[in-house]
Amino acid sequence: MSNRASRRQRQPSRSQVVPRTPFEMVMGAREHIAQVDDAFALALAEVEALVVRRREVEEELRHAVDAARIVRHTWASLGAVLGLTGEGARARYGRR
Repeated sequence: MSNRASRRQRQPSRSQVVPRTPFEMVMGAREHIAQVDDAFALALAEVEALVVRRREVEEELRHAVDAARIVRHTWASLGAVLGLTGEGARARYGRR
């Protein structure tokens, strides 16, 4: 490629064109706001989905702890696996 070709200015794409009229400016602002709103809503939806997943996993964990207790695992051993003390495991997962 020659120096002349590399020095040539490329025409900016439509998304890179700076708005020149008030209408273009308003439309560009609306598009930006819509993108921000989409990202805002998506972030909240992701948090909500993870909360649902956490509840599901917590329920499965409770069942697994119950099964481990049925076969006589101690609260101390369960606490070690759960990252809790035995007393903490019993308080969190014991029958109420």
